[in-house]
Order: sequence, then C-alpha cells, then structure tokens
Amino acid sequence: KARYEKICHKFVDLSSPDKKWGIALINEGKYAFDVNGGDIQLTLLRSPRYTPPSPEAWVNLERNLNKELYNHEPPKFSEIGPFRCNYVLYPHSGSTLSNPDGTANPKVRRKAEEFNNPIIIMPLNGNAEVENRSLLNGESLLEISPSNIALGALKYEEWKKDNSIIVRFFEDCGLSASAEVNIHPKIAKMIIKIEETDLLERTLNEDPIWNKKEGKLSFKIDKFEIRSFKLIFK
Repeated sequence: KARYEKICHKFVDLSSPDKKWGIALINEGKYAFDVNGGDIQLTLLRSPRYTPPSPEAWVNLERNLNKELYNHEPPKFSEIGPFRCNYVLYPHSGSTLSNPDGTANPKVRRKAEEFNNPIIIMPLNGNAEVENRSLLNGESLLEISPSNIALGALKYEEWKKDNSIIVRFFEDCGLSASAEVNIHPKIAKMIIKIEETDLLERTLNEDPIWNKKEGKLSFKIDKFEIRSFKLIFK
C-alpha cells in the first residue's frame, strides 16, 4: 500500500492560489506521484517481488504447465528489463479545472487525454470505393458545447445488436452546464429517436430534448456527471 505517494494515471497539476497559472506533469499511466513544497516527483518504475498466488488461484495450473512444457518460471521481481516511458510538462493559464473568473478550464484534462489517446491515422491509399462511402468528408460528426463537456464513448449498443449507437458524455471541470450536441446533418436525418440510458444501457424514462431538424441534442448535466444516450437509426 502506498504511504507517501498518490496514484497518477494521467496527470498531476500544481496551480497558483489565484488560479492564474499552473504547470501539469502529464504521463501515460505511471505509478504514482508526490509533492513536497514546490517539487513534484513522478515514480516511473517499480520492481517489487512477484506476489505468490493463493493456493486456489488458476494461475498455479498455468505456471505448472509453463514449467513442465517450456521450463519457464515467473521472475522473482517485476519490471526487469528494458524500460521506456513518456511524460510531458505542460505550463498553462488558469488552474486545474477553472479560470480566475470561475469559468471552466478544461485545457489540462484535455491535454492529458490527448497525450494518452493519440489520434490514429489510417491512410486510404486512394481507394475510390472507400472514399465514395465516406459520409462526412472530413467534417465533424459531433460538435459539443460548452467546453467542459466531453465525449466519453461512441459505440454500438451492447445488448440488442440493432445497430443503435451509444454516446456517453461527462462533465470534467466540476461545473454544472446546459449541454448542446450538434450532430452532422447526414447522420441526424437517419436518427429515428434518441433515448437516455443508464451505464448498463437500459432505457430511462426521461427523454432528452432532440431537435431533428437542427440536429441538436440538448440536456442538463451536473458537475462530474455522466449522461448516456442511445441513437436509434432507421
């Protein structure tokens, strides 16, 4: 159990008391951090002993088979061998979550998300068939406002397999907001209905405000709240 450190999956930030500026240490999921005065330390590598499994654990069978078939045994310590990590120092205006005037400041969290989830580029190599099937031609699928509302998931519905799409939004600065999501017209015209769901994708009784003509989804969201919606297509 950590005694002197706190977990640090994406970033740690130090901001001035007046919320005018700060500096964030962004990382890719390394172990922990600690702050002592004005110093930030990030633990990049740990090499503890491998914890022995309990007698009933299935991993005992796996290890016995590996020993018998391949003469392989787990190492005595973890994280032994070549090691590589990435981290970023990000100076910024405002504090971790807000600006001096009390407005939302999502810059730090967004930079951390972008660093941990970089864009994947897939070249089409001039494939005319794929290009002709493109609906949006480089335009945005969704435009979300205000800036402290983020898209957490865009995925198929898990249970009915009816090609419905689940979109999940969350507020990431600790400020309640009235959110608006503008859906690209080519996508909006194919939507029959939008229903709100819980995290298990069960339909709730509250219908969101959906303006199909304008392609606009509107809803209230509380601080750090998660809201999920199911887009039902033709």
